[in-house]
Amino acid sequence: MTNEELLEKMRGIVREEIQAETKPMNTRLTGLEQGQAQITTGVEALAAGHQDVMGQVKTIRSEMATKADMQDLDAKLVKRVNGHEKRIDDLEKEAGLPNPHKN
Repeated sequence: MTNEELLEKMRGIVREEIQAETKPMNTRLTGLEQGQAQITTGVEALAAGHQDVMGQVKTIRSEMATKADMQDLDAKLVKRVNGHEKRIDDLEKEAGLPNPHKN
């Protein structure tokens, strides 16, 4: 066997050893890449869902009554109820009927 043949045989053995050593690492690397892809997909889906929810929140907020709207409504209702109470009291006085809820 010549030196060149011996050298080629040693190269072949070294290649086989390197392949045997790197095969498990390549397998783990492939698994990590797949896991990373799944995580990326999940994060993208979560981000899209978050954007959708935030859009719905903005829509709800724009349609929701404000504090000022509620205060205006409250003032109108109080005014109307007070007016009705006065009218009822006047009618009861005029008719001579006692109010059973007042002492």
